[in-house]
Amino acid sequence: MNKKLTVQLSIGRLLALVAIVGLALGVSFYAASPGMAGQTASQIPAPDVPSADPPAGGPGFISVPSFFFTGYPTNLPYTFQGPGLFNPDAASKSFIAGVMLPHGASVTKLVAFYYDTHATHNLTLRLFKSNWDSVVSDIMAEVTSSGSSGAIRAMEDSTISAHLVNNQGMYYYLMVDLPPSLDVALMSVRIDYAYNVSAALIKK
Repeated sequence: MNKKLTVQLSIGRLLALVAIVGLALGVSFYAASPGMAGQTASQIPAPDVPSADPPAGGPGFISVPSFFFTGYPTNLPYTFQGPGLFNPDAASKSFIAGVMLPHGASVTKLVAFYYDTHATHNLTLRLFKSNWDSVVSDIMAEVTSSGSSGAIRAMEDSTISAHLVNNQGMYYYLMVDLPPSLDVALMSVRIDYAYNVSAALIKK
């Protein structure tokens, strides 16, 4: 047999053997890996869900953690305990966070998740909108806490003023007023939105 042909056949057999071994090792590794391979449906981890049902709403949601807030003005002291934003100062202070809302959407609800164990100190959260060429802002929604409880609670406002989002000429932000207390904290904020037209019309 031609030596050149013999070498080509040998190389072909070697490559085929390597491919077979590699495939076998890959299958063995996949089956032995600690991922989802070989797991039953009951063994596959479920998505994270809250321990209690949050307020209904939507269908669209924007979640804003308290870590997004900063002092207003920016030199104000503030502190976090876990996910909660507290005001450690001797007087009530304000904190702000910008939000990016979907253009053309209709804001349907403002929800604040908070902690308040003080009988008289309360927090107030507002959603603002402002024209790009104005220093005056308008309140779209507002919630204020009341009473005291050792649990994290939710409060909401669905009476939204000027609810249609226009990112072409406006911007939006949140402001929370916190009393001077480590008994009152903002945990997070949720903004619900919807579209008033069908997806087919949006696509067009």
